[in-house]
Amino acid sequence: MVQITVWEHQDFLWPASDRDVALRLPGIVSTKNKELKRALRLSRDPISLRQGSGGLLLRFAGVAGILNLVGYEFEIIPKFSFRQSASWQNGFFHMLSIAEYGHISFERSRHMGRGALSFCDHIALAFLESVEPALQKGPICAYRAAVSQGRYLRGRLLLPEQMRMLLTHPGEVVSEHDVFSPDNAFQYLLFWSAAWLARHVRSQVLRRRLERVVSLLPKPEHHYRLPVHAALPAQYSRYRAALEIGNLIAGGASAVLQDQGSSGYGFLFNTERTYEKFLERMLQRIARRHTDWSVTAQRTAALGHPEGAGSVLFTRPDNTLTIQGMVTALIDAKYKCDLAGHGPLRQPRSGDYYQMLASLIAHGCAQALLVVPSEGDLGGEPPLLTWTTASGETIWRTGLLRWDISDLSTKSALLAAQNALEAQLLAFLF
Repeated sequence: MVQITVWEHQDFLWPASDRDVALRLPGIVSTKNKELKRALRLSRDPISLRQGSGGLLLRFAGVAGILNLVGYEFEIIPKFSFRQSASWQNGFFHMLSIAEYGHISFERSRHMGRGALSFCDHIALAFLESVEPALQKGPICAYRAAVSQGRYLRGRLLLPEQMRMLLTHPGEVVSEHDVFSPDNAFQYLLFWSAAWLARHVRSQVLRRRLERVVSLLPKPEHHYRLPVHAALPAQYSRYRAALEIGNLIAGGASAVLQDQGSSGYGFLFNTERTYEKFLERMLQRIARRHTDWSVTAQRTAALGHPEGAGSVLFTRPDNTLTIQGMVTALIDAKYKCDLAGHGPLRQPRSGDYYQMLASLIAHGCAQALLVVPSEGDLGGEPPLLTWTTASGETIWRTGLLRWDISDLSTKSALLAAQNALEAQLLAFLF
């Protein structure tokens, strides 16, 4: 397996020596795009293929993580992580923990950034550091229904089954009783996750640790649906992080995992959706610092009403900021915008501007802010740029903020990014 590190929107020249694979590559990419768009709820193709002067050029967009493609393992780095590419996993894990998985902490995996380890290795380390100490206090046990057949009643009589057995097994009783055992959905998820990670990690040390965990976990006798959404009993809270990582692996909405076919397996995340949720959570954190602020996600307002046939048109900005009970600003995450490091971003795209202007009218608000992820190199330009649109005495303001999130690898760096966002938001509003 050839290991390749690429960034989002970076072209990878397919080796000319793989001519046979190159002929099949368009069909493979087309199939993989359909799978990824469906599983990750992507709005556009994550993999593009075009003919360049030197050969076929492969490019990834809207995803980050690991993807195996006909003998190549691509580790795809988010586009805002250029400056901190050596430890990008830590920053992305912190973003994930804030955006979706609040109980997972990846702080202790920082040292792994120095090694030639994959995205799955980092996930595996976080899983091990959670599950190993939890296992020392025993497995997760829960009650499950078991059916028994015999001469004595155990628990609840199953009347329909009993009626069917009157002629074939006279004198026997069919009953159902509760059994307290480690054969449950939680243990199945842990067992499945440890086994999957053991097959896909690059580090031999991690593989041995995972195989030991597999040997220590009670082997489930039944299969359960994954991911597991049931509430974990409070007495087993020590397993919460490991179970969330397991759900992270098993959840089709966050990761695509395939072991068969020529395109191999993947462990990919929708970077656009992750960034949108991350910004939403950070804005909510900022709002809690101010007694009269509140942030509402996906607040809907009617934009157009039909005259006769037709339906109402709606607008739904990512975040609505309310101050003292009044809608003060609409804040949208714009992950797709080009970054300053690849050519100065001097204005928002026209479509984004029109969209925000329509949302302002529908919500009765005068200010909107588009927040674009940045790697910090703005070429001397200020991070916040503003435009106004006037109609009579009404003036609408739209701002474009390039938010530097290139380093989220530590809690202090995460706090610095939050403080920078708050400072620019205050500068825009007041």
